[in-house]
Amino acid sequence: MYVPMGQSGSLDTRDFAPPAVVDATGPFFVAIVENTFLMGALVIQGYCYWSQFHTSDKWFIKFVAVFPIFLEATQTVIVIHDGFDLFCRNFGNLTSILSPGFAWLYIAILETLTSVWVKLFYTWRLYVLTRNKWISAWIFILALISLITGIITGTVMFPFTDVREFVKIDTIASVCLITNMLCDVSIMVCMIYFLRRSQTGFKRTDTLLWQIIILSLETGALCFLFTLLHLVFWRRWPDHSWHLAVSIPEGKLYALSLLVILNQRVKLRGDSTDVQLTLGWASTTNSSASRSTAAGEQVKSGIRVNVSRQVQEEISLPTIASRKSLEVAKASNMESHGP
Repeated sequence: MYVPMGQSGSLDTRDFAPPAVVDATGPFFVAIVENTFLMGALVIQGYCYWSQFHTSDKWFIKFVAVFPIFLEATQTVIVIHDGFDLFCRNFGNLTSILSPGFAWLYIAILETLTSVWVKLFYTWRLYVLTRNKWISAWIFILALISLITGIITGTVMFPFTDVREFVKIDTIASVCLITNMLCDVSIMVCMIYFLRRSQTGFKRTDTLLWQIIILSLETGALCFLFTLLHLVFWRRWPDHSWHLAVSIPEGKLYALSLLVILNQRVKLRGDSTDVQLTLGWASTTNSSASRSTAAGEQVKSGIRVNVSRQVQEEISLPTIASRKSLEVAKASNMESHGP
């Protein structure tokens, strides 16, 4: 192996990593680190979900939660394979930097499948919550366009042998990213709007609703930010690989957003022992669900039962407290009049 030396005989490190090599491999290395870290977080969230809800959730919800983990685990293995090829097997071979590897699979197809899978789940929940066919149809169409353009992008990328050929997919990839962002924004806005409309005026119920609103905003904004950065890097610097640092781990953010919201039900249950504000995600059997109040009937059908339970709790808690006060007062009177 040739080792460049300076005039004084010392090691000349300037020729080891030319700027072009750093620009080409640096973002991919960062993406591998991010991707592996997020995969670990995804496994933890998946374990938390399974340990808490594998007996209570319907099989459909369990499949919705587990399938993205399988997709992202497959994507992680393929990304590590390409990283091993670039940094280990072909180390020092500058021509290998130009090889796209399996980017057509782990960026264009698998990441699109994961993001669209999560978006379709949110679309279904919005329909259950609002019963608005037009809003659900709008988000569904955006997700479908994103899925189709993502698959077309991966199909066109499949025969590429040089990353410089990526300019051929500039238009179709941009359409995929733009529809992704529109879909993310639509879901965030609709979730926040309709959840705010579902407020009942009872403090504990509204607190739980606000927790869901904030969580939806935080997770949706993070996914939107990564998609926006992906589009900006792709359009502004098409001859660099900086977009890899945000495009490769993007799917795991969507999968994490889904699992975090599903696992948040543990905290919501802890905040109220009788209220199970799950928006219909779990199959529940509680005798209080058969009772309703006038305030609960005015709430949207998607969370009517849950808010009804909260209304009952708000009403029943003072009654229980007053009963205990009466019992304490009665016992005190008996002691004072005792022998």
